[in-house]
Amino acid sequence: MNYFSLIIIRTLMPLLWFAMWQCNESNNWSIENFNQQNADDNEADMSTLTIDTAVLAKLAEDVSSEMMPKLIDAFLKELDTRFTIIAEHPLAGNEDQIRMQAHSVKSCARTFGAHDLGELAAEIEMLAEQRNATAEPKIVHLLALLPMVKQAFVEYKSKLGQG
Repeated sequence: MNYFSLIIIRTLMPLLWFAMWQCNESNNWSIENFNQQNADDNEADMSTLTIDTAVLAKLAEDVSSEMMPKLIDAFLKELDTRFTIIAEHPLAGNEDQIRMQAHSVKSCARTFGAHDLGELAAEIEMLAEQRNATAEPKIVHLLALLPMVKQAFVEYKSKLGQG
């Protein structure tokens, strides 16, 4: 991510959070192609990834629709970085690192309307802060979601060009 994109994202973050808070959750777009294997009954249902298009529409309104593909690319690159760091650090002994990365994933996901991903990252953040080993299966689950998240946003981005 270049310096200009970082400045835009950091400057607009309070506005983006406000926009996200105001958005109507009835405008959802989902992809139902993720088959969760070995899911624990207590796990959140992540068989679909829902992207709140109202959040993305408000973001596009605030920063311009021409900027959206670049912001989505920056978001996906940021997720790649965070997921790589999480994957490289086992939970035991790295709770602070996992907590920080999960916090960043949570914030990015919520900013871009990926509420399910944000909630899972929030759970991991909380469990890592408590040094709770039950975060480990959730981390594996989070890492398994990356291809689905990328696919969902690439498909959304392709629809931007058609509109």
